[in-house]
Amino acid sequence: TINRAETIYLYADKGYVGGESDLLLVPRKKPANGELSDGLKESNRVLAATRAPGERGFAVLKNWRVLSRFRGCPRRVGEFTQAVFVLEQEGI
Repeated sequence: TINRAETIYLYADKGYVGGESDLLLVPRKKPANGELSDGLKESNRVLAATRAPGERGFAVLKNWRVLSRFRGCPRRVGEFTQAVFVLEQEGI
């Protein structure tokens, strides 16, 4: 059985094309001949708001050119990334 408290959901964007799963959450696209219901629009807004921090995080990481030159132990890249993030938040 799946323990829902430990379940990891995947949030895709509207461009995702692929198989369906209970664990994959994809926003609904507007049908060709109409509009989405208010409930589906709200669902899309909630999914977008949930994805936003992750999208922002990836955008920030892409701008950290120092990571492309990282020559340390691969097991420590997470610690290094956290340190750079803290320094960026402090404005250093």
